[in-house]
Amino acid sequence: RKTYIYIYINNNMVLTSPHTDTTNGIIYTWNATDTSNKRVRVGGRDAAYTSTDVTIPDTLDVEQNGSAPWQVWFVGGLNGNTTILSIILPKFLKKIGASAFNGASIQQVDLSECTLLNGVNTSCFANSDIQSIDMTNCPLLSTIGAYTFTNCSNLTKVIMPHVINLNNTALNGVVPVEELNLNSMTIIVSSMLSGIPINTLKILSLNSVTNVGLDPVLLQGYTNMEELNLNSLTSFNWQTLDGGLPTLKTISLNSVISFFNN
Repeated sequence: RKTYIYIYINNNMVLTSPHTDTTNGIIYTWNATDTSNKRVRVGGRDAAYTSTDVTIPDTLDVEQNGSAPWQVWFVGGLNGNTTILSIILPKFLKKIGASAFNGASIQQVDLSECTLLNGVNTSCFANSDIQSIDMTNCPLLSTIGAYTFTNCSNLTKVIMPHVINLNNTALNGVVPVEELNLNSMTIIVSSMLSGIPINTLKILSLNSVTNVGLDPVLLQGYTNMEELNLNSLTSFNWQTLDGGLPTLKTISLNSVISFFNN
């Protein structure tokens, strides 16, 4: 185990002690005087360690007045990393920092234990190799900010059922999503999905979108759409599907009480 002492001037942690874990090479930082919060941050990776699969521990033993477990609550500093391909994030995680994985080779991010996660900052996964993201177990995560998944050219599955605010630039660039779940959003406009090629999206779930919240051109032209879930609509105009969806196999409209043609 190695221990270093760094001073960050423009950081809420005035004095931190980056700790290098010899198992996975992750660098952790904490404020040695913040004994009331006992928070640990992931601040980067030691270049000497090259394991492709990393598990971030829920707590870290901080060497201060003996050994005490502090919660790992923030992940950042892994942008541009070309070694880590998969990572399991800790259950006490609250924030993923700006550009945390920007440009990284990361393919899989496991958030299944992250029930306290409430923020993903600007460009945190932009330009990375991430293939899927599932935020089903993140009930406090309500907002996805700017450029979060910009230019993620391998991203095919996005499950964010608790998100109610999606920045229009979150999916910028060519993001070949095949399955998209935004089941808590009540309003969605076509610009939010403009980065998804219309020939890639196959499964779209918008089960809280209302009649008022459905952009009339949103569903037009999806040539490979197979499943569409719109279970908060109370009325449905078949012209909404004009000009596309030739491969649609399943449409779910459990709240619709009237259909009309014009």
